[in-house]
Amino acid sequence: MSEVLILGIFIISLLLLLFAIRLPVGFSLLIVGFGGIWYLKNYNAASLILVSTAYNTVSNYVLISVPLFILMGHLSLNAGLAQKAYSAGFKIVGGLPGGLAMASSIGCGIFAAATGSSAATAATLGKVAVPEMEKYGYDSGFACAAVAGGGSIGILIPPSIVLIIYGMITDLSIGKLLIAGVIPGILTIIANMLVSYFSAIINPKLAPRGPKTSLKEKIRSMNGLWGFISLIIIVLGGIYAGIATPTESAAIGALGAFILALPMIIKEPKILVESLIETSVTTSMIFIIIIGASLFTMFLSLANIPATLTDSVISLDMPRMYTLGMVLLLYIPLGMFLGPIEIMLITLPIIFPVLIDLGFNGIWLGILLVKMMEIGYVTPPLGMNVFVLHGMNPQVSLKRIFGHSTRFISADLIVLILCISFPFLVYYPQ
Repeated sequence: MSEVLILGIFIISLLLLLFAIRLPVGFSLLIVGFGGIWYLKNYNAASLILVSTAYNTVSNYVLISVPLFILMGHLSLNAGLAQKAYSAGFKIVGGLPGGLAMASSIGCGIFAAATGSSAATAATLGKVAVPEMEKYGYDSGFACAAVAGGGSIGILIPPSIVLIIYGMITDLSIGKLLIAGVIPGILTIIANMLVSYFSAIINPKLAPRGPKTSLKEKIRSMNGLWGFISLIIIVLGGIYAGIATPTESAAIGALGAFILALPMIIKEPKILVESLIETSVTTSMIFIIIIGASLFTMFLSLANIPATLTDSVISLDMPRMYTLGMVLLLYIPLGMFLGPIEIMLITLPIIFPVLIDLGFNGIWLGILLVKMMEIGYVTPPLGMNVFVLHGMNPQVSLKRIFGHSTRFISADLIVLILCISFPFLVYYPQ
């Protein structure tokens, strides 16, 4: 066994041990990365690399978009966007079989476009949607699973913080990545809605019809959404047209969200203060993880682990789709234990060069990997979104929620297969 392989196994084992004792991911990566560089070089070199890596990482112009998009999400959340999104979906499709669960999918998609966070989407819609579905006789486990499955779209549909970090790590166009997530994101919403519809057709007791509304009421329900929908179109339109960078679009989005939230802020000024504090906390957490992962990546490069792994995989002469399949399957268990940003920062420096050398398109790969992390959010036994919904509805057992979540996992797998079989669905401007 080569020295590089032994070192790699030891470092990964140490990292998993730190995760197991619940040391925060960012600090775990810092410790392992710093210790590894110290071992390969010396203490002074490790200290200098730590300082320079921290500065170069957080001073990256691309990362300015992260707190701006997060602020956009928190302002939209505190201004009551979730309630408006669900209310609109409730009146549009609520009268169909499984209609309230379908409304949850619509609400999750719209709210995900504000926050870029799966857990936040699931938690927020869970407060609104689950009690409403239970009110109309829905099975509690199915109701929670519908929101958990719908919430997972938060890391795919733009503006996705996960795709921004992916673009930063891989040096790919963030604008193209955000646009590439639009069609798969819409397909995921439609697939979740179809799962709810056919589940209710097969077993009406699972998801009874909600109240029917007139066409006039359906149209009127959209009034509270036009401002935000216009904002998303402006943000993505500026990127697509090439007249604004993702960072500039993020600034426009944050300003637009502030304007939309202004009537509420005037009534309750604490909304702005809370949004700024929440943005600062979330951004600090993400930046610590990024700094730790950057140092860990530096260690991997110095140890020549990515290049050695690439050469080893290519020398196996396996079909490249077989290699891709193994990597995609790896992301499901990782998605059960870690957040998507941590997963990418840890794995991409190792697997991305391998897959690129096999001839795969980097932007297409990014969408596939994010889809796999979506599936991890609702996969037993540790799917994060399921635990979020269980925490908000402790009377509903994890077993029941996970049991119904398999329906929505199948929807995600179908969308994934479509994206693999028809790469043009992952569309982005050339």
